[in-house]
Amino acid sequence: MTAQRAFAERWSSLDPTADVRVIHSIEEAIDTARALTKGIEGGQKVHTLITGSLHLVGGALGILEKADAL
Repeated sequence: MTAQRAFAERWSSLDPTADVRVIHSIEEAIDTARALTKGIEGGQKVHTLITGSLHLVGGALGILEKADAL
């Protein structure tokens, strides 16, 4: 996770107001993004950017598509 932490530090230096996190699994990352929306009022949206390998993005899409099917 060394590279991920370095990228997170760089992003935080570019935008000190951003909530930048390094999370260890796809499922945990999606759960964290969903939890962020719980306290938001007035229909505001949380934008989440998923970047990385096709394996990572494909895994995230698989989780999200199954959730939409429920």
